[in-house]
Amino acid sequence: MIPSWKVDGNYFSRKVPWPVHHVTIGDAACFRVTGRSEHFDALTQRPSAYPAFRWSDGVLTVFVPNWVDHAVPVRWNRIVPQPREWGEFRSANLWVEADNVSIEGIDFRFGLGSGVRIWRGRNVTIQNCVFSGAMAGVSGDGRAKEIVATTDSAQVTSVSGITLTRCLYQNYPQHEWLRDWLSWDEIYAQYASNSLARVRAKQTTITHCLAAHVADAVQASSPSDEPADIAIAKNW
Repeated sequence: MIPSWKVDGNYFSRKVPWPVHHVTIGDAACFRVTGRSEHFDALTQRPSAYPAFRWSDGVLTVFVPNWVDHAVPVRWNRIVPQPREWGEFRSANLWVEADNVSIEGIDFRFGLGSGVRIWRGRNVTIQNCVFSGAMAGVSGDGRAKEIVATTDSAQVTSVSGITLTRCLYQNYPQHEWLRDWLSWDEIYAQYASNSLARVRAKQTTITHCLAAHVADAVQASSPSDEPADIAIAKNW
């Protein structure tokens, strides 16, 4: 921990003027606790509690149990866009609005909403990438609407031809959070949507990927009532 932290036993606090949604200690993600400070105290005082954090009124408080190295760096997200869209963060490490895009060999961290968000695009290939610190590794929704400048009318954007291969998504340590500490209901409300991919596209191919510490490993569907060409195979 750096000197700017106020220390009270296993609790470390400091001022952060923007809302904090994601915190890591070293390479490990902390459990986000919302609500009153009493709820945060009660959760972190349970036996076998994992690292956790709470942000309220410009103050970030991080609980670091004794078994975690207190000398490792603590990181949190920068300012992210507001407001939320349908309960999801609009933020992403990379926002795609183009056709025929190839993304390869990138380590995406702290995307919060998504590592890669495909707002509009055909034939987008993502391979050999790693995603952490985001609700979805890759997201794309063919049902999203945009305002067309020439007509001021809403039109459905097009997302199709998404290929995701040889990628890793992880939300460490979600599985461990359930062991002798949190109930399923407590964790499910915040992390139920964590996925390697959350896409609604006419054509989707996901192969040879690994999704660890997730809720729904993959969510893929058609953007409408029309049939979609979806191939999901050889993933773990």
